[in-house]
This record gives sequence, C-alpha cells and structure tokens, in this order.
Amino acid sequence: MQETTVAESAAPGMMGAMRQFQGRIVFNEPCGPKCRKIRVEVPERLVRYEPGQFFHIRCAAGTDPLLRRPFSVYAVKTDAGGWVQHLDFLVLVVGHGTRVLAAHAAGGMLDLLGPLGKGFRPPPEPARHVMIAGGVGIAPFYDLAEHLLARAAGGPAPDITLLFGSRTKDELYALDALQRLGIGIRVATDDGSAGHRGFVTDLLGPALDEAAPGAMAIQLYACGPEPMLDAVIRIARERQVPAQLSLDRRMGCGLGACGACVCKVSAPASPDGWDYIRICREGPVVDAARLAP
Repeated sequence: MQETTVAESAAPGMMGAMRQFQGRIVFNEPCGPKCRKIRVEVPERLVRYEPGQFFHIRCAAGTDPLLRRPFSVYAVKTDAGGWVQHLDFLVLVVGHGTRVLAAHAAGGMLDLLGPLGKGFRPPPEPARHVMIAGGVGIAPFYDLAEHLLARAAGGPAPDITLLFGSRTKDELYALDALQRLGIGIRVATDDGSAGHRGFVTDLLGPALDEAAPGAMAIQLYACGPEPMLDAVIRIARERQVPAQLSLDRRMGCGLGACGACVCKVSAPASPDGWDYIRICREGPVVDAARLAP
C-alpha cells in the first residue's frame, strides 16, 4: 500500500488531516440482505479519525461510476498512538456504484479520501447516551459505542442505549457484534419479526422516561431515514433534549465545492432567518437545534 496524495489540511473541528490513499481490502463478507462488511487496511501512521466522520470511496478503478460514494465508518482499529490501522464499512447495495464496490475481492485495492466532515461530540461523563438507528443507519454507532466504552476505561461503564429499527429482523445489520459490546439494545421492526412491532422512534419516549430527571446529562444520536430523523427531532424538541444527527445526502465532491449536499439550517443573523450548510463540510453530524423547521 502507498499514499497517493496528501490533500488539504483538516477543516476546523476535525481530528486529523484529510488524505487520499490506496487501502488493501482485508475481507469482504456478507452482513445481511444486500449488505457487505468490508475491511480496508490503512497505510501506517497516515490517518487519524473521530467517530462520525466519513470517507469518500472510489467504487472502481475506472470512470464507471465516475463519482465516489460516502460511507460512515462502522468500526476502526488504531495503534497506541491513535493512528488508524484498518477501517470497516457497511456497504448496502442500492445501485450501480454500491454494486460495483460490493463486488471487490479481498486483496484488492480501494482508493479512499478522508476522513471528511465533522463527527459526534459526546458530552463528558456521567451522561446517558441514547442512539437511534434505522437500517443501515446503524453504521456509525458501533464505532461510537466502542469510543465511549474506551473513553471510560478504568472507570464506571458509560450508560449507553441503542434503539435499532429496520423493516425486518434480517435487516438488523451486525446485531450480534453490537450485542457483544455489552450495551443496552432494544429493537423494532416494521413487520414485528423482532422486538417491538412498529417504528424505532416508538421506543424513544420510554427510553427517555427511564432517565431520572436531573441525574445526568442526556444526549441523543441518530442516523437513518429522513422520516425517522424528523420524529427524533420532534421528540428531542418536545423533551428539550440535545440530539446530534448524522445526515445522509447525495454528494458529488465531498469537499464542499459542488454544493450538492446542502441542508437548510436556522440562521438568526440572516435576513431570511435561515441559511444552507454543506453536509460534507459542516456535517455529516449536525445538532438538531440548528436544523430549520
């Protein structure tokens, strides 16, 4: 493996510099219907990363497809100095680009650009962390949970609850691995094949009710389909609980130049009271309080 390009410095708030590099595929294995887990080895002492950032991956060596695809990091392994050794991605096949990417075999090379964007900002402990995931929106939460557990090493275990929803039990991706973390997990499926029958956001109110008022800070984190995120925003505002959302948008460049991934946010200083941010630069993790109604 070798680094091909050193790109621009990290944007404010990023943990490390953005790089373009070639990574070797360690394995490519099934992880549910139409979903693959791909592990990519990273050149030594090249990349640092914080939970919630993403990488822009070239799906093929040629120009078909032309544009890269953005992927959250499912899991990461670092050395003692914090340098990334390998990255795991969940690739759900939904179109031509992801179909090409999912077909890569172990031993092959992938061109990655990252880390990009701004990640999660967990509050200091003690805190109650509630994660809400819909389908492949589970991708950033295994890594976030590992980060919170590692941050508390040597002290009391952090209070982590994962609310995981999908259409059916077969789409509760990597649930076994999540259960091995030892965190609290509650599931919901549209068809009732596992856990609560209905929306995952049906579980959020009861989870918040269990937190003793004023006992500790509560922080919500969410990633999934837009209707799910809309429900999380509504509940967070009703309960006056902070929420960080990992937003998914179609991206062109991933660098903030093309403007394809804009999102409307409140901007009191603007004449109209709102403005746009670029998800690839100011996100993908955005405070729910910033989003325009």
